[in-house]
Amino acid sequence: MKKVFLTSLLAVFAATSANAAMVFNPYVGVRGGYDIRTNVTTDAPINNPDDSYADGWLVGGTIGTTFFDNDDFAARIEAEYIYTSIGEVYKTADVANHTALLNLVGDIKTGLSVTPYITAGIGYGWTFLSTDGTDTDDSNLAWQVGAGLTYEITDSFNVDLGYRYLNNTTFTTPESDGSIEFEVESHQVYLGLRYAF
Repeated sequence: MKKVFLTSLLAVFAATSANAAMVFNPYVGVRGGYDIRTNVTTDAPINNPDDSYADGWLVGGTIGTTFFDNDDFAARIEAEYIYTSIGEVYKTADVANHTALLNLVGDIKTGLSVTPYITAGIGYGWTFLSTDGTDTDDSNLAWQVGAGLTYEITDSFNVDLGYRYLNNTTFTTPESDGSIEFEVESHQVYLGLRYAF
């Protein structure tokens, strides 16, 4: 009886493991794109509030792994670094962001070479503001949500086109400058290349 119980338990464990489809498929990637209408908002009195919007560009890289994979769905976890350079905000300030994120990505399989995905991540952002010869910086929590499409070129190479909303939360100037608080929000469109080992 004991032998039958242990055999049954091992069979259940094996079946559960097979259904779980846990895998380890590491990859690296690079991304570049356009930062559309970054909005830097503040409660402080501003002469031209419409000038809070600016466009820019971004470049970054990822390292991650697929950790779950079955016929319908795959899940990935990745670390991502993004550098964003934004044009003039309020006609006087240049803004740049360094952002490090830990992302979860869900690939929705279609049986075709094109795979839709959704993504969400959380991390930390460093914002640098330069205006009238004065440089200030601050760091805070950052988070993102997005979606996109991946096209499989080969078993190892994939190219992806994506959109995300990135929030670098708040940026506070030093107290000597009046301690003005800004919120930095970005809409980003990017093209990426990913290599799976």
